[in-house]
Amino acid sequence: EGTAGRTCQSTMPGPKMGARPPDFDEELVRRSPTFRRWMELATGQKLKYACREFIKDRAGDEERLMRRIMIARRNNVRAHQALKK
Repeated sequence: EGTAGRTCQSTMPGPKMGARPPDFDEELVRRSPTFRRWMELATGQKLKYACREFIKDRAGDEERLMRRIMIARRNNVRAHQALKK
């Protein structure tokens, strides 16, 4: 799965989120199975995705999740393009 040698962390320290990247596709993210699962969660429930924990209705977690989903998609598209060459 590509995580060899890495460990999962439930919190990720770092800078505040900046502006969304130009290729961010919110409609695509909202249609993803992961985001649909997120929408079904009750307040306070947790979703683990990409070695990160997201809590429903915690400030900023929905945006963090959307960005993570977009990053995963971008990486998958990039890997697919490399395989096609």
